[in-house]
Amino acid sequence: MPNYTITTKTTGEPSGAAINSQSGEIFITPNSGFVVGASDFSVTNVGSLAGIASASIADVGTAFAIDNIVKITVVTDSSGFNITDDAVRSLAISGNARRFNASSANNVGDLLTSDFNFTINNNLDSTVTVTSVTSQNSGITISGTGSNPISVSGGVQYSDGDVKVLAADIELDATSTNILDDLPNLAENLLNFNNEEISDDALTTIVKSSTQNSSGETTGVTLSLYANTKHPIPASAAAFFDLAGDTRPATPTTVQIKNIDFGSEILNPYGDTRQIKVYGDIGATFDLDIRESGTSITGFPISETIVKSGSLTKGESVFTKSVDFASSVGAAKTYSITIDETGTTTRGSALGDFHSGIPTFEINQYVNPKFTLSFHRTGVAYSEPASIVVNGRPNIDGSVLNYLKDYSSVKDYTFTIVAGSGTFTVNSAKFAVTDSGMFHTDGDAYDDSRVSLLGLSAAGNGTNTLTLSITVMINKFTTSDLTYDINIGHFAVHS
Repeated sequence: MPNYTITTKTTGEPSGAAINSQSGEIFITPNSGFVVGASDFSVTNVGSLAGIASASIADVGTAFAIDNIVKITVVTDSSGFNITDDAVRSLAISGNARRFNASSANNVGDLLTSDFNFTINNNLDSTVTVTSVTSQNSGITISGTGSNPISVSGGVQYSDGDVKVLAADIELDATSTNILDDLPNLAENLLNFNNEEISDDALTTIVKSSTQNSSGETTGVTLSLYANTKHPIPASAAAFFDLAGDTRPATPTTVQIKNIDFGSEILNPYGDTRQIKVYGDIGATFDLDIRESGTSITGFPISETIVKSGSLTKGESVFTKSVDFASSVGAAKTYSITIDETGTTTRGSALGDFHSGIPTFEINQYVNPKFTLSFHRTGVAYSEPASIVVNGRPNIDGSVLNYLKDYSSVKDYTFTIVAGSGTFTVNSAKFAVTDSGMFHTDGDAYDDSRVSLLGLSAAGNGTNTLTLSITVMINKFTTSDLTYDINIGHFAVHS
């Protein structure tokens, strides 16, 4: 840390006045126990300060004497610098005081040097520019500024007792459309040559200053590099450090809601929990409503704002709302989901044309569909077999449900019919399920895309006992029930 203090120079001029070749002085005064000499100090940024022509450094007394102070004379630009508002010019002063050593003439022998040599690889996003790398210590040389890699070489000069000494500053700026999401840092990458070990604290970086956009997001930063004088980095170590950090696009001035996700369009009839997710730019606002039969469900409508969350860091994020849907057993339900941008927020193309009105999405909660196989008799001397009922799930292939207990998408059935009198005459030529008259009008039309009847046969011709064999193959359940009502008298006449 600097072992000295610096005065400031303030002048007062009327607004619009031109400052031409005026001079002012600031002074470097050592702390107690330290001495200063003009030869140890420099001003590195005079050429980049508007209105400043020069800065000269001189000793007021004898260099490194106990009572000496250093004077910096600053001269303004002779071409004129018009003052329209408060103006601040900050000189980048490099150097340090020396610890007073009474046994050494002018304390020359008390100025020490610690090796500080490495290369910086700029691995930041291409939208981030290293605008400057400036030496802050007379012993440090910077080369490669504005290019990649950047070399920091030499040795930091310091006074006995100093440990961490400022060596250099790195200034970084993102483009107007990007921000520094995670502040950059220097991470050790490779140490080779002679297998020399470098201490973890040989190099320290801190944020000296930063700049923000109107949204408070960081667009630029200046990092200060500090050398640990107790842990040198010799040139032979060939130390490499990566300049690393994350960037993302800045929050746009015009924000959008871009998409909505609620999972499947079919809800579990026994009740369901869904994560409603609205994607968009950070800061986007919207109204969200969920209705059933025209009435908002509990907790809706809501007005929300998208904020930064999770791993989505590219100027976009997601709003998530957990919604519980009650059981619909016994009655199908249809829910409508509407989303409407509010304020200055606009709508992304994935949500439809602005002129099409508020986007509406539907999710349905169906009653589990059933397949029923029933029978219709001709005559009163016998009773038809009891119906079979198979419970399914909406819009799903029959084979997918084979995991269910007591369920099979393909199953063989046998029915025995005993007549109290008379006999059955079986006509095997009429076993085709496509025959007109096979199904009674109490049922539905045959649809083998949903359920196929295979291997229909009957035994017991000329007897009072009829045995029916049928193979049922369930191909697909829809959202509605299906009933096949077989007309027994079509293929087995009782007399």
